[in-house]
Amino acid sequence: MAARVALGVLGLLTFGTITSLLAKIIFGVASVGIDGQVKEFRKPLFETFAMFYGMSFCFLLELLQRKNLEWNAEKHATSSQRHSVFVIWFPAAFDLIATVCMCTGLLYTTVSVYQMLRGAMLVFTAIFSVLFLKRKLTFHHYLSILLNIVGISLVGLANTLSERDIAMRGNLVMGIVLMIFGQCAQAAQVVVEEYFCQDLNMPSIRVVTYEGLFGIAMMLLIVFPLAYFIPGQDAGSFENIFDSFVMIEHSWMLQGILLTDACCMLFFNYFSMNITKLSSSMLRTLLETMRTMIVWIVDMILYYFISRGQFGEPWTEYSYLQVIGFVFLVIGTFQYSQHPTLATSEQDWVNEEEKVPLVTHLDQNTSIDKVNESSKVVIGPRNPPTNIPNFYSSSPSIFMRHGGFSPSLYSPEIWELDTKHSGSSSTLE
Repeated sequence: MAARVALGVLGLLTFGTITSLLAKIIFGVASVGIDGQVKEFRKPLFETFAMFYGMSFCFLLELLQRKNLEWNAEKHATSSQRHSVFVIWFPAAFDLIATVCMCTGLLYTTVSVYQMLRGAMLVFTAIFSVLFLKRKLTFHHYLSILLNIVGISLVGLANTLSERDIAMRGNLVMGIVLMIFGQCAQAAQVVVEEYFCQDLNMPSIRVVTYEGLFGIAMMLLIVFPLAYFIPGQDAGSFENIFDSFVMIEHSWMLQGILLTDACCMLFFNYFSMNITKLSSSMLRTLLETMRTMIVWIVDMILYYFISRGQFGEPWTEYSYLQVIGFVFLVIGTFQYSQHPTLATSEQDWVNEEEKVPLVTHLDQNTSIDKVNESSKVVIGPRNPPTNIPNFYSSSPSIFMRHGGFSPSLYSPEIWELDTKHSGSSSTLE
């Protein structure tokens, strides 16, 4: 068990760091475009398309997963449950908006800011959970939100002050605003997934795969055509998809980055699935903190020792302020993760037809039915939108793509039994 956890941690940190760095590095790679001019590959929409493309490769993990899970419940699912997969269009749409904003913001900011500003999603998810899911926040949640707001402000201020050029400073502020708006859309995705996708009766990895496929469809049918016909500076368009393919054709580096990114996304999802099963919320908070630190350190190593200033980011006189902001974000995130949100009333918490027992030790031969009959402690229905304790990245696609947090109050034994009983959770042996 310890070896599996260690391998999962190492894999998640390694491949998660690589995907974050490549998302920024690709914007600085130069190639010949459709007009014959050499220019940098500043294509945030194509980067969004590449991320969805990487998500779609999760079907390979699902094929591997099928060998280890029992699918009895899914085989007997009703036709309405089978067709309900199309509701994934809704969270996929929010994911598309969020990723476009994050990738566009990454054009003007550093990858460390890109990582740290994800803490804004906690703030927006808390707000949306109260407004739409009728959650109840406690003093600890409000304190965590305040800490995250202070941290976000310090990170943004540090990077704004470090930019001497006034015009570039304006672009930097615009990038930070876009990223914060992207986290708002990402928070909406979490809430929408929890509300619409709770009864899909499918493993999380399949939800991620479908979001990738639906994202690709929306990019090809809606986003790229609109971006092509809107006037702009990218070969006459806001973003010219044909110019993107020409640049990729003429650059082995672009081809290598895109291929490496897709492979790393696949391995990152694999290790994320294992960490989801084996770890706690505290470990996941620690892992995300470590990944942000590693990304920042490697980005500075790229700048000073490898690319000689072409890629990466330097250490400035205001970087100490960014470190302080990062510490606030870590404390706020950890504080929030230790205090799950509750339903708005105790009556809503207990008055549900289907209850899930909260236990800590079970015999391996115990069936889920026997547990339901014998347990005297219940915490509410299996998949409710209003009264399961929730943290801001219970969303499967958030965790699989970005290494977010997905803690649960279910004991590992109950989680495994519930998986075998309903086929509704992702597990890899």
